[in-house]
Amino acid sequence: MNAQGTGPTSILYQDFQALKAAIPALDAIDFDDENSFNSPTTISFGVMLGNLGYHVMPDAFDQSSYWTNVVSQINTQLPGTSDGVHLQAYAGGAGNNPCSGWNFGAVAGVSWAVGSGRYAEPGSDYDDRLAQSVRHCRRIHVALR
Repeated sequence: MNAQGTGPTSILYQDFQALKAAIPALDAIDFDDENSFNSPTTISFGVMLGNLGYHVMPDAFDQSSYWTNVVSQINTQLPGTSDGVHLQAYAGGAGNNPCSGWNFGAVAGVSWAVGSGRYAEPGSDYDDRLAQSVRHCRRIHVALR
């Protein structure tokens, strides 16, 4: 991105444009950045994807101010591009709560990921978090009615 940017002549743009042409049903890209936390790059990339017709979905587990700023800035530049968030509530994100410390503004949906490809066995820590997530989502749903 530093060398070519995110415009129509960049390889990055052309690659995602080709991907969209090859798989038109592909409508969103998941941002699972767990170590660079480079706001200008992430925001530029998100806006570029939005200009190509994609939505972006941050997959956040920590750095709440970073992710809420990224979503806000992308949506300020191209409204509606980031219309959902996957908030991890396992491993490094254990204890995350979408109603506390994670204000994504007018984003349409925040999903609360509670496992990492593992089954929630009865009585397991994952099972407990899954049950907690379901109860929490029900409370959010009722509150939004």
